[in-house]
Amino acid sequence: MSKMTIKELLVLSVEWTIEISKFYADFREETDDVSFRKLLTTMIDQEGQYTEYYEENLRRLDLKSDFGSEINKVFDFNGGSESIPSVAGLSKIDFLKIAVRYQGISIATCDFLGSLSKTDSGKQIFKQLSDEERRHMLIFKDHLELEELF
Repeated sequence: MSKMTIKELLVLSVEWTIEISKFYADFREETDDVSFRKLLTTMIDQEGQYTEYYEENLRRLDLKSDFGSEINKVFDFNGGSESIPSVAGLSKIDFLKIAVRYQGISIATCDFLGSLSKTDSGKQIFKQLSDEERRHMLIFKDHLELEELF
């Protein structure tokens, strides 16, 4: 559990999406599976678009009205980022398990921020961000289930 302010969590969440993209890119370079490399390229592109969308919407938020006086309050948050392992020697199944977990962290972060938002527009922004990360997680879950069958 981490203690942080909303402002700190907002910064951390953007940094986290960048770290996730780097993790995907590193594994893409390690794998010989051409179709999986294509999937990872798509996911990296989508994470890049997600990061841009996230940053753009954060600039549009009025932190004082969206989060009120709680903007600098310290919260206990079960999430945030974790250290990202090296992809060297990582199996495809292990990569997928980690990717699913990382997407879960992103979802939890967006859901937490949405729950703290005082405005409908703020709640909507974080719901859209969470929904996008949920789609990514489901893609990785589907691939994980297939890999575990074989």
